[in-house]
Amino acid sequence: MKTLKLIICLPILFIGLFAKAQISIHQSDMPAIGSKFAYVTSAFDTMFNVGPSGANQTWNFSINPLYSYVDSTYIKSPASTLYPTVFPTANYCIETGTGGQHFFIMNNDSSLEVGLGSFDGKDTLQLNNKVIDFPSTYLSQNYYNWSDTFKLNTIFTNQDSLMDIFNFDFLTEIDGWGEIITPCDSFNCLRKKISNFSTRQFFSKVGASWNLDSIISGSMGWKYEWWGDSGKFIIATASIDTITNKSNGVSYQLTCTPLSINNSTKTSTFQISPNPATTSFTIISESTIKHITIRDLYGKIVLQKECNWQQEKINTTMLNKGIYLVTATDEKDKSLGKQKLIID
Repeated sequence: MKTLKLIICLPILFIGLFAKAQISIHQSDMPAIGSKFAYVTSAFDTMFNVGPSGANQTWNFSINPLYSYVDSTYIKSPASTLYPTVFPTANYCIETGTGGQHFFIMNNDSSLEVGLGSFDGKDTLQLNNKVIDFPSTYLSQNYYNWSDTFKLNTIFTNQDSLMDIFNFDFLTEIDGWGEIITPCDSFNCLRKKISNFSTRQFFSKVGASWNLDSIISGSMGWKYEWWGDSGKFIIATASIDTITNKSNGVSYQLTCTPLSINNSTKTSTFQISPNPATTSFTIISESTIKHITIRDLYGKIVLQKECNWQQEKINTTMLNKGIYLVTATDEKDKSLGKQKLIID
């Protein structure tokens, strides 16, 4: 009997041990050229803690997200961009909707960012930042630095008379491994912490000489990135406020498909007015409405209400602008159909 108990318990033990897997990131885990990723930014009503560092952690960001916007990231060949001759050593480009085109030398040992270019082809920045080492494992660290100088003309002279020198120091460390849960799915991951310390020096020109006027230095905060293997890339990011040490939003990779909502109103026996709505709408039905549910495009319930009337007013001030799906049931729990709701 003891032997039988041991045999039964061992599979359960191994299931628990391997529920989360400690991964490492290799160069072969980076997404191939031609890959595309969509990222959704989820804003929260209050500041929240992004979770602890350490081994075998669970970071759950599936609770009460309010979706604000979607951004796309493309993996490109540098030859297909506007800057193949500006960054001739680059063999990898990551283009983001808000951050321009980032150029890298990607090899088996590391990913080195060598430059940044704007979408209009006018502005470039030479860099030398080791973004990640391969293989990247739990507790590995990396340091890099970059600086830039800006000179300005004043109204009193046609020569440069003001100068601003930026210096940034970055420390990256893999401070945790475990599982991240997004509204779409769950993933085994490494968490990367990026700390940023900056120094700015302000100069003014007197005659032919530059005089140092002031120095401003301090932490610019930090952010976290959750990395997956096998081409999953960066699953989520969160920036941290330096005062509260908390965040008010997470950008996560959109790996699920939004709900399909039929524009037709024939699938429901109730009406919504006004639609689009701003602060409230009224639902009207010939049948007695017992239960109302509102879901976002990803199927998550954002509002529920019980009632016992043929007409009910719903407050929508807590909902972000966007498209939602409204469903209702009658007093016999029979579906009254569905309607698309637009919040302006």
